[in-house]
Amino acid sequence: MSDSLIKNAEEFAVNLVKAAEYEQELFLNALETELKKANETESDRVEQESENAMLRKKADARLAGSKAILFAKQEIIDKAFQTAKQNILKLSDAKYFELLSKIISKHANSGDIIIFNASDKKRVPKEFLNNIKIKLSISDSTHSFSGGVVLESKSFDRNLTLEALLEQVKEQHQVEIVRMLFGE
Repeated sequence: MSDSLIKNAEEFAVNLVKAAEYEQELFLNALETELKKANETESDRVEQESENAMLRKKADARLAGSKAILFAKQEIIDKAFQTAKQNILKLSDAKYFELLSKIISKHANSGDIIIFNASDKKRVPKEFLNNIKIKLSISDSTHSFSGGVVLESKSFDRNLTLEALLEQVKEQHQVEIVRMLFGE
């Protein structure tokens, strides 16, 4: 009986080892499958993050390029208006003061005081006020802009300097200016 008990015990032990080995193999296979799946998921996540980072960098580069182009276009427009101002300032005294006379006539009210810059005040033609149909006077003081005038009245002043007038034109006609300069 003891031989059969030993034989049964040995068989039981062998079966137990086989069962343990089988369970170990199942566990290792399941673990390997889970690790592969986790690795694939992590790999997909890293790949997606890389792709998103690349898309963000491309978008940032496009935005930076667009900003640089916009800045360059704005500089071109500003330079064009600076050139226009210089061309106005280079007009002969007769044409320059004729232009100022038209601007003043359009915006002035009777009793307003005209303020010139120091350079223009020295060269105002004597008959300048005669060309304007309303009663105005010329101030003893001057403004610091490069050209044009400031109209001083009892209630408010009007800035009709070249800088202010050209800025107003630029703002009002920005779309047309961009189309004309850049064909957009």
